[in-house]
This record gives sequence, structure tokens and C-alpha cells, in this order.
Amino acid sequence: MSLFKKLNRNPTWIKWTNWEYRNMNINYIPVMFYFIYLSIKARSFGFFSAADPGIKYGGMRGEPKYDILKKLPQKYYPTTIFIPKKTSLQQIKKLIKESTITYPLIAKPDIGERGICVKKINNEQQLSSYHSVMNGVDFMVQQYIPFDEEYAILHYRYPNQEKGIISSICKKEFLKIIGDGTKTVEELILNNPRSVLQHKRLKNILATKELQRVPKKNEVVPLENIGNHALGTEFQNYNHLINDKITAVFDDIEKNLDGIFIARYDLRCKSFEEMCEGKHIYIVEINGTGAEAAHIYDPNMTFFKRYKAMFGLWKNIYDIAKINHKNNVPYMSLKDIKAWQKEMKNYYPKIHNATFDF
Repeated sequence: MSLFKKLNRNPTWIKWTNWEYRNMNINYIPVMFYFIYLSIKARSFGFFSAADPGIKYGGMRGEPKYDILKKLPQKYYPTTIFIPKKTSLQQIKKLIKESTITYPLIAKPDIGERGICVKKINNEQQLSSYHSVMNGVDFMVQQYIPFDEEYAILHYRYPNQEKGIISSICKKEFLKIIGDGTKTVEELILNNPRSVLQHKRLKNILATKELQRVPKKNEVVPLENIGNHALGTEFQNYNHLINDKITAVFDDIEKNLDGIFIARYDLRCKSFEEMCEGKHIYIVEINGTGAEAAHIYDPNMTFFKRYKAMFGLWKNIYDIAKINHKNNVPYMSLKDIKAWQKEMKNYYPKIHNATFDF
């Protein structure tokens, strides 16, 4: 094997040489300088909160997801149950039984980010394991939507305008490998630059028999069915599909979200064509000002196009916040920012340090 092929399968090399895997704190250094510039213009480091006053902290970080989701008409999101911390396992089972939720289901923290602790639960044993780890925080249980297509749609609207704009459409391609008729599943995982990063996790999930199986040539072997970048999902730039029909659909959805002007909708649908008709859309999560234009993680995106999108998002946040502020929407005060940071510092270790046995 050539040196290049060896490096292209080395997790450390992959993470350092591919923008999409690099530490986000490094990637966001140029944007941080732009944020400081906008904060000086706004005379507030908490100006972003006024862009989405209908979300706690403007949706920058630490906002309760369930409170946002339940603003939607039921047809737009999966059946969802809010589970307060310290709820007994017996009570959770009762709530699930009384609802229309069936296994498999999705469990996720009510306050979270980047897919941390989002798990597909296949049975009561896994639910018990999840509960034992996450019982100290509020979480949600959602009906799993078995649709093949998952998207992240970033939509914004200026408060003084009727129609909004979609600035990002990202399609999520779930992690998979393709058989060649000779290599085992584990060998294929190790030979794929994307799946090799998930090797340790996949070894704990997949049975030994499956790891040693030799898939047929061109056989597609799904490895993950949750559309999260941290789980190996490939984010693909689908901005070329932005059109008036899909924009009108999300203009209509946004009308239900009082005080929310910029949001990314993570959703599942049967097809893009049906989504443009407003059909079979299941929004699993809504993110506010802390959302990213997910298409920037497309491995084929250029450096300049990524940063154009990142700077453009912050320009939109600033412009929307400025208009709302003129209409008496306050910015977060310095005191509020300090309290928010303290709250996040106390909360996030609870989920960052969580480990599961499935």
C-alpha cells in the first residue's frame, strides 16, 4: 500500500487534513473576529439573542429543544414525549405505552448539541440503559422516522418582510460501506476514510459475525441511520435545489414560530420533491442562532465558499437583531451572558462525559 493510501486511512491524518473534521474552535477563529466587530457595532456582545427572541438565549447554546418543537403543528414533527430529569423508568414506559410511539425510537437530551447522546433505542433494555445514564438531565423520546432522506434547511426572514430566504440546504448521507466481494465488513470499514474514524464505536455495536461477513460486490451495507456528522454522516451541499416552492414551505412553517426569525430545521422526509409540496415532513429539531449552515461541511466545498457562508450567517443574525432591537427587543446583558455561561459550564459535562453500552 502506498504512503498516501496509508495516510488516507489514518484517523489522525484524516482529522488534521480535512476541514470538516478539524476542531471547530480552530475553524471559527476568523469568524470570532467578525463577531467581535459586529458586537462593537451593536454595542453588545449579546446582540445575537435579539435575532431569535422566541428562543432562550436566542438559540445560541443551551436552549430547550422541546419548547421550540411543540410550537409547530403536530403534522410537522414526530410524536415526542418530554422526560423531566429523575423520572422513573416505569413512568417513562407508561408514557410511551400511552402514546403512539413504538420501537425503535429516538432518545436525546432536551438541551444538547452536535448529536451528543442522541441514540436510537430498539427495545426496553436499551431504554433502561439510556435512562440509567441520562436520568440526571431532561431528555426527549421521539418516534423514529424510517425515511431514507434527511436534510438540514437554514431559513431566515427579516422582521419587516413577509417572505424569507433559504440560505442552506444540506442533504445527509448516512454512513455506509460498499462490498467488493473479497473484504470483510471490518476491512471495508478500515479502508474507508470516513468509516475508519468510527471503527472503535462500530466494533462495539456490530456483532463479530457481521464484522467478519464478506458482503457481495456492490452490496450496500448501512452502518448508521442517524444523520449526525459525529457519527460519520456525510454532509452534502444541495444549495442548487433552492427554489421558490421549498422557500414558501418554510415560510409557512416559520409563521408558527413566534419570535423566531432565523432557524435551521433538521428533518426527515420521503423525498425532496414531496418536501417541496409540504408533504411528509418530520422536523426532529429546530436550532436558532447557534445553528450552522450545514452544507459547509461538504468535503467538496472550497475554503472561500465555506467562510462566505459562515460570515453571511452572522451578517444575517446581526441585521435581524438590529431590526428587532429597534422594535424594543433587548440584547442579552453582560450579567445575563455571565449567568448563561455559568449554566452551560455546569450542564454540558453531564452529557459530554456520558457513555453507553450499546
